[in-house]
Order: sequence, then structure tokens, then C-alpha cells
Amino acid sequence: MNKYIYKQVGPNTYKFVYFGNSNLMKYCRFGGKDGQSVVDMNDLGYFDPPGGPFISTGMTVLGRKITRIWVDELSIDNEIGNIMIEVQPELRKVVINTIHGGFGLSHEGMLEYLHNTGKDFSYEAVAKPLVDYLYKVDGERFWEYDLDRDDPALVKAVEELGTKANGAYAKLKIVEIPAEVEWHIEEYDGREWIAENHRTWD
Repeated sequence: MNKYIYKQVGPNTYKFVYFGNSNLMKYCRFGGKDGQSVVDMNDLGYFDPPGGPFISTGMTVLGRKITRIWVDELSIDNEIGNIMIEVQPELRKVVINTIHGGFGLSHEGMLEYLHNTGKDFSYEAVAKPLVDYLYKVDGERFWEYDLDRDDPALVKAVEELGTKANGAYAKLKIVEIPAEVEWHIEEYDGREWIAENHRTWD
């Protein structure tokens, strides 16, 4: 059985590294994408080394979908160089509030989040005059405003509860952004959006 790895050479780029008889790679099959009149080695539809694996665009490797395959070196004798694979950027999920008012979780949403964290927590109802809740995590007072918006436990709670996770003045939404981006949340009158960090000077 052939041995191979995908060696990461960039945030979304991998090199196909084959371990075994390198001469076999001379017989690797390549194919173009649908609609191509000729095979473009800079934009392949698939490649298939002897004994596998068969790799094509649209397939999932390492949990991410392949968007491009190409050969970055091809000699005059058609000796195969590096087979490169580009995959979809890894994404980060962030919870924001999309209406004027302010970010907040319902009581059900907060309980779901706290369950997801696996931490010890407690809560009690307090009258303000409307009923509200006081939460403690590991014995310390916990506010929903302390939440990291990309916390997987929060994202999971919003995904599972949907609109039931919304606080009294919130309409929550999960936004996906490239994982490598440095980001922050901006808002106007409680309505939020995600912005990429930029350098500033005074």
C-alpha cells in the first residue's frame, strides 16, 4: 500500500508527498476539469498516482474541501514535480447580534452554553422587577458579556437553540470568517458586525 502525506506549505496549501517508489509517479494520471478542452497542469481536475489515492477537486481532505490542484514543476521530459493542493480556508464561527438593542442570551441559551462548557455552575432567579437570573461559574459571578464570541460552547448553543437563544433585545447570528484573520466586533446602537483589525497611528 502506498504511503503519502499532505505537507502544509501555506495556510490553505498542501504538497502531496509520496513515500515509495518515486518512479511510479511517472505514471500518475492527470485529468482536467469539466469543460476544459485541454488538461491545464496549473488547474487540474484530478490526479491519480499508481495505487492511489484518487484525488479530485471538490473532495474533502484533512476536513477541508479541495478547491484547486496543480503541478508547480514540470520538466522538459515531463518528469512530475510537486503536486500541490489548495483547500478552502479554515473558518472561525463568531456569534453577533444583528438588530438594534444589544447582544444577549436568553436564560435557556445561557444554560445551554454553560452545559456545553462542562464547568460547574449555578444560578438563581432575582426580581428586578422582572425576573432575571444570577449565574456563577466555579463560584464566581458570570456575566453574558464576558463571553468570547467565538467560544465553541456559545456557537453550539446558538446552533442548537436557534431563536430560543436570543436575549430580550437580541437577534443572534453565526458568522463564518477566515480563521487566520485578526478581528474584532464593531457595533452601532447594539447592532453588530465583524471587522478585520488594521493598524492605526496617532
